[in-house]
Amino acid sequence: MSDQEFFQAMRDQMHPAPEVRQALDQAIAQASGTAGTAADGAPAVPGMPVADGTSSQPGQPVPAAPMPAVTAKPRRTARLFGLAAGIAAVALAAGGVGYGIGHQGQGETTAGPAAGQTGRAGGTGSAGQPGGTGSDTTTGGDEEGAATGSGVATAGDYQAVYDALEKAGGGSLNGQYGGADRGDSVAVTEAASADTAGVKALPATGPGGDYSETNVQVEGIDEGDIVKTDGRAIYIASNKQVVIVNPDGANTTKLGGLDTAVDSPGSAEDLVAGRIVLPGQVFDLMLVDHYLVALVNEYTAEASGLSEWGGGASMYFDSARTKALVYDVTDPADATYVTEYAQSGSYLASRLQGNILYLVSYYPIGSGYRPVVAEDTRTYVPYVWNGTEATAVAADAIMIPADGADAAAYSVATAIDIAGGTVLGEASVMGGQGTVYMSQDNLYLAITQWDYNWDTTAETRASSVGDGMVLMQGQATTKLARIALNGGALQVAAEGEITGTLLNQFALDEYDGYLRLATTESVAEQGEPTDWSSDNAITRVSLLVLDGNFQVVGSIPQLIQNESIQAVRFTGAVGYVVTFLRTDPLFTLDLSDPTAPSIMSELEIPGFSAYLHPWADGELLGVGQAGELSSDGLKLSMFNTSDPFNVTELATIPFDMYHSLAMDDHKAVWADVDRGLIGLSAYQYSEDWSELTYHYLVFSYADGEFAQVADLAVPYDSAAQWNMDSIRGVQIGDALYVCTDHSVDAYTLDGFAKLGGISL
Repeated sequence: MSDQEFFQAMRDQMHPAPEVRQALDQAIAQASGTAGTAADGAPAVPGMPVADGTSSQPGQPVPAAPMPAVTAKPRRTARLFGLAAGIAAVALAAGGVGYGIGHQGQGETTAGPAAGQTGRAGGTGSAGQPGGTGSDTTTGGDEEGAATGSGVATAGDYQAVYDALEKAGGGSLNGQYGGADRGDSVAVTEAASADTAGVKALPATGPGGDYSETNVQVEGIDEGDIVKTDGRAIYIASNKQVVIVNPDGANTTKLGGLDTAVDSPGSAEDLVAGRIVLPGQVFDLMLVDHYLVALVNEYTAEASGLSEWGGGASMYFDSARTKALVYDVTDPADATYVTEYAQSGSYLASRLQGNILYLVSYYPIGSGYRPVVAEDTRTYVPYVWNGTEATAVAADAIMIPADGADAAAYSVATAIDIAGGTVLGEASVMGGQGTVYMSQDNLYLAITQWDYNWDTTAETRASSVGDGMVLMQGQATTKLARIALNGGALQVAAEGEITGTLLNQFALDEYDGYLRLATTESVAEQGEPTDWSSDNAITRVSLLVLDGNFQVVGSIPQLIQNESIQAVRFTGAVGYVVTFLRTDPLFTLDLSDPTAPSIMSELEIPGFSAYLHPWADGELLGVGQAGELSSDGLKLSMFNTSDPFNVTELATIPFDMYHSLAMDDHKAVWADVDRGLIGLSAYQYSEDWSELTYHYLVFSYADGEFAQVADLAVPYDSAAQWNMDSIRGVQIGDALYVCTDHSVDAYTLDGFAKLGGISL
């Protein structure tokens, strides 16, 4: 079936809305070859720059920089059997179906890390970091063999960028599915610029300004989440919508909703040049003064990706751009769209410091249908958009790892002044995606890759580890990059490499200009076989302290053997690491001297903590598993850390649940130290595993004792496409609001009696 026949059948059989039908007519014209053609042979799209930089529609402004290719995310496939099903699926997709194509359960979520990631080591110092320019390799004692560092190399020009990508792609950057160049994505229509003049003052937030905030890793740095509040309203991400709720106890009401698919210019209605552009779900929200920012992915599909096999149809969707849609919520009941920002690739993470939003995305090259052409930077260079203005990331802002990138891809970071309405800076690290951590001064990217060069000599492996150990074959390494914030003027300041892997963002922490990391690596004793069939592998947990150039200044080469890290928390000059095999060793580390870290104490108790939360002075909260198995249930622990050389478990309380999201996502934890309350969601299966129930549990902690004070049922329908990872507890005044993407229930803080609830 030709593209023309496909779109014509969809137009005639699915009876789409007028605007979608009009777009389909355009697609049919493109497929039949009757549409205009740009200078480079690609179909002309109104308002888009063509190869010579002119607009394809007279009288229309040309963007400041050419629009780039929009192939980005590793493909996911929605397979629909039968021609009618395929037609229905794409028509629904064009209209903005939420979680999948034809409700086949294909979630619009970012893909996991690609195999093979970024490159190699080192850099120069910046403000807030120790001085020095680094060296080609690290030398020194045994602990210094665990990391390497060298000067940062940025691209001198785009030819160098292309060459590095081509090398990383094994000599070819064009995806295996190939396909002819189908032209650019649709041009974004003119968006209103942010206008802060005359904005009325915010009313008092909540009763006395008393409301909870997102639980974050670093004090003073907010993190995007699916539920946010400013005390006056609750903002909830629900598929492609942002639902705004008036939190008024028993009188809680829905104020309205923001449809990001409609508000974002150039989304579901744009079906041109054989490319379908449709918005994805809202991944995270941010509140910046009186602005709400919705962070979404924009997906694309190509008609050329359709194929017939056995009477079925297959279509691939790529994540083309990460978008930050900005709304003025001075009056939450009358929220208005202001503008948007975007960058190439799929959403990875976001941070907020003051009014500056830091946004990180992942942008692979050559994974879609657009060929990569050396002479056309639109096909392989990441872009950043401020409204409709598209700008290519400068070559000297792209870091190429010293030993070459391990994937034809980028991590792209931008700094956006939301209140000022400007993009302050951008930077990109070639190679891949991974863990994101941000301190007050730097943004860190940590990208794990697996080394399958099994021909590496034992001597080389030994020199990289030291202390009589050698790395196992196929050992993972983690590439590090430090991007100096500089108030938004981003600059890649250092790159490096360590052996081993990191658990999550809590395994990294910057303190007094040094980066501390808790790692896991697989080694063998020197002289022993290093292949995995030899059963000689030793898993060891280590602690590293690196300077601003990723040179190791101190380490604890081995905390413990043959256990895995379950939780990490750094608080100033002290670090806590939980490992687990059959018991829970909680290590307390003295990091006051970065050149000589040491173990102060080790506490062994049943089970393990998967999340650690600083409580009051001298107390540390743990959320985790009560025993060796999930069926053993969960527990809270309060550790007495007032004497770091003798840490004890002050109190514990088990509860009969299978799992809690708090063990995987710290933002799902509500911890109110002043009130002595802890809230988290959990779920449990029935004895025969046939039923699943969700709960929001509230615990009190006072006078050294825990008590469970509430077990609040959370609405759940297994047939509905609800995101049960979205459960959050929000405290405003004297009420607790349990929020999901489909409901809000209000309870009193005193006794947790239900006040009322609404469906979204």
